[in-house]
Amino acid sequence: MNKMVSFVKQLLITTLLLCSLHMHAVEKQDTVVYFALNDYYPLTFQLPDGTPSGLYVDFIELLAKQTNIPIEIKFVDANEFVNYVNSDPSHIFSFFRTAEREKILNFTVPMHAVQTGVVYNKQFSVDTRFNELSKLRIAAMAGTQQETYLRVNYPQHTITTF
Repeated sequence: MNKMVSFVKQLLITTLLLCSLHMHAVEKQDTVVYFALNDYYPLTFQLPDGTPSGLYVDFIELLAKQTNIPIEIKFVDANEFVNYVNSDPSHIFSFFRTAEREKILNFTVPMHAVQTGVVYNKQFSVDTRFNELSKLRIAAMAGTQQETYLRVNYPQHTITTF
């Protein structure tokens, strides 16, 4: 139920944002750009042929169709993302909040929270904390936001990519 409420909140906030951008798009006949991280599985990612995919992509495409506002989905990596945010305020962004990013960006109240966990062997208790797994190798998809986050925030762990 909480996931549904979170999704509805996101839908309402994004709809309001698109409505506020509607006049800008109509007056100038501009396309609104939705900037998406290229490795934010399963929310935004690209298929091997380059086709945008993911839950947020489906949501943005539906909003574009329903509002008749042209929306282009542009994939960028996390490093490029901040430059785009600062270069043109008339586009749509969805990005992880970090202390470093808070120094140069403003954030809304979160539309929803994304929690990430790890899968581990049953020899460990269900109450095991992530730091207690530091003697094990932790697997992450190579080149993803998850790999970067783990390497920056948990340098004591051995990160194995696949």
